[in-house]
Amino acid sequence: MLPKSASLPQWWANATDPTTTDVQRKAWGDAGFDAFLIAGADRVRFKRIQSTRSAP
Repeated sequence: MLPKSASLPQWWANATDPTTTDVQRKAWGDAGFDAFLIAGADRVRFKRIQSTRSAP
């Protein structure tokens, strides 16, 4: 189950800062995806990206 804050677009923002402490952002970014909250649908879309981020 996701926290209530996951209903906010900010929780799903795709951070590019490598020092982010938001583990959810780091997880989908490291997996090669960006996340987008679909407003009013209680759904999230993950889109595969050409990542220039390096895995730890």
